[in-house]
Amino acid sequence: MKRIIVGIVLISLVSLVWAGGQQETSDAASGAAATEAEPEPVVLRMGLNNPDGHPLVESMRDFAAILEEKSDGQYQVDFFTGGQLGDKQTHMTMLQTGSLDLYMIMGGFLSDYGVDVLEVMMLPYLFDNVAHARAVQESEIGDEILAAIQEAGTRTVGIGMFQEASRNFFFTDRAVTSIDEMSGLKIRAQAGSIYEELLESFGGSVVPVAFSELYSALQTGVVDGAEQPYSGYYSNRFYEIAPYYLLDGHETSPNYIIMSEMTWNSIPSADRELIIESQEEAIDNFNAISADLDQEMIETLEAEGVEILEPDNLQEWKDAAQPLYTDFAPGYGDLIERIRNTSY
Repeated sequence: MKRIIVGIVLISLVSLVWAGGQQETSDAASGAAATEAEPEPVVLRMGLNNPDGHPLVESMRDFAAILEEKSDGQYQVDFFTGGQLGDKQTHMTMLQTGSLDLYMIMGGFLSDYGVDVLEVMMLPYLFDNVAHARAVQESEIGDEILAAIQEAGTRTVGIGMFQEASRNFFFTDRAVTSIDEMSGLKIRAQAGSIYEELLESFGGSVVPVAFSELYSALQTGVVDGAEQPYSGYYSNRFYEIAPYYLLDGHETSPNYIIMSEMTWNSIPSADRELIIESQEEAIDNFNAISADLDQEMIETLEAEGVEILEPDNLQEWKDAAQPLYTDFAPGYGDLIERIRNTSY
């Protein structure tokens, strides 16, 4: 009888150990399945020169939301706005070394990294209007322009273009409506040699000032004026100290979204397509509301006492800027013709 009882106890113990092992195996398998089903999200770091609230910053947040949704949370974006990571050169170095993933930049800066074709897109008065510029960007020409960014050896990849309203001049203490009135004025030039020559062609005295320092430069008289589209002029509150805004529309060129080549190469091809699709959707969303946003900003600026000015003779500005076509776009005559003939 004792042997029977001992046998029953041993069988029970073995059964418990076996059941426990099975439970551990089951738990481990469940944990492995959960881990496989829920990988850690990829967090992309993005730098922006403009502050929070700027339409382009909000459009990039829209891109991030679209990408996160399309990827089921696999891709997220952390934002560093207002130039908090440093100047443009610092951002570019971070992109090239892989410590930054995304950045928004104007073409003048990138052209100095060897992407010469971007200077064509910045030629003064090349586009009839914003609709014309967007039509070009959405055509084969736009694809060629974006591809050129990587092909030039910048170690970055162009993934999209946002087109705002044209860029215009603004001034601190006088209404300027003719080129003669530009003579001798100290005007801030952004990075890019084409901007310096443009200002000189209009008679301005070029003063290079970092964008983050522009407000104080205007306030202290280091510069008499600068140039921005409505959004930059409004969101950075330049109107508080420079209330004369001249609608000369000298440049209608895009803001480029670029990605670190190191990041791009680390992303599976299917996910690259997802990123491009998300960017295109965000651009479409921006295009649908940008005109209304511009009108709201104009009305607010006028209510704040800004004097909105028109050039006395726009043709004299166009004539003065014509030499830039020879200086910055030699050999691009066919491309310029294709741009001008693009329907919109």
